[in-house]
Amino acid sequence: MLDKEYDWIISLGSNCTPAWNIRKQLKQPEAFPFDWWISDYYPTLSVLRSNFSNMFDNDEMLIVDNCSTVVSKRYWLKYHHDFPHKPGTGQVSEDFKSHLNAVRGKYDRRVQRLHDAMRSGSILFVRQGGVNSTQSYPDEEKLKNSHALYDMLVRLWPHAEFDLLVIEDNNLGNPVISMSNGRIAFDQFPPSSSKGHDWREAEYAALWERQRISRIIPLQP
Repeated sequence: MLDKEYDWIISLGSNCTPAWNIRKQLKQPEAFPFDWWISDYYPTLSVLRSNFSNMFDNDEMLIVDNCSTVVSKRYWLKYHHDFPHKPGTGQVSEDFKSHLNAVRGKYDRRVQRLHDAMRSGSILFVRQGGVNSTQSYPDEEKLKNSHALYDMLVRLWPHAEFDLLVIEDNNLGNPVISMSNGRIAFDQFPPSSSKGHDWREAEYAALWERQRISRIIPLQP
């Protein structure tokens, strides 16, 4: 188990479920870049490698998935919650590109908040990888991907100390692996039986307790 209290607990995707539970259960209101994206491992590595550059170039944005979401051709991240939808249809508005400047500004602030957090305290990154993600990987590949993700974070913040918690849909043995700047811990959720989106509230509540994870609540002025 990780058994630690953190200043910041930050989602790395692969969808909005980790951020939703961090916000609701651990009472951390601040938003970070990956909170509301749908992001497979390789797009996640790619956008980190570039330090979040050119995420919203006008010519690279497409409406996909039966017009339900917007994707970047550069990174193949899905920005499902960032652009308006036509009422009652579930389809992205045709004029979504008119909102690009506002979306860029929002993510500039979130990226800066992430950089500031990495200089200001103890960090836990949470990646819900194989559960309800866009791609399924064999166990060996999941371990490899987790190491690659940690190493990419070290490249961005070589002097920061941080842990990475990877949640999968099968048992990888729950190891805690020592790394150069901290640890990688693994945990798992059982397959969801929900036909819609499953926020996994009970599973996350049990996860924080099982891993003995808590957040340092800042004192109010």
